[in-house]
Amino acid sequence: RNFHLQAPTRRAGEVPVDGERHNAYGELLDRPGGKVIGHFSAAHLTHESPFAAAVSSLEIHTFALEDGTLHGLGTAARGSEGHFVVLGGTGRYSSAQGSYRARQGVRDLGGNGSAEFHFTLAG
Repeated sequence: RNFHLQAPTRRAGEVPVDGERHNAYGELLDRPGGKVIGHFSAAHLTHESPFAAAVSSLEIHTFALEDGTLHGLGTAARGSEGHFVVLGGTGRYSSAQGSYRARQGVRDLGGNGSAEFHFTLAG
């Protein structure tokens, strides 16, 4: 919950454009409406391709949890689900491998401030 997007060259509500960097952050809950179990932060780089249907961003994610962290990398087209690889982790997640899907509704771009992450982990 409380997912926000910040871009150093943009005011809240302004959509980042090709080449701009921005970051996102939010709280991680154990279930919708549940208790806080950690926080999420991300670094994004917006990029456009003449071959893509929508503007997308390269994203580096960090999930800081009570018993360790998970790090991920992937892309997401604006307004759609993104697909990410788990790069690794620390603590309980030190041998984690896998992937996840992410749908982020950042408040600053008209979303409801929520996000969903669906992991498939091994290790």
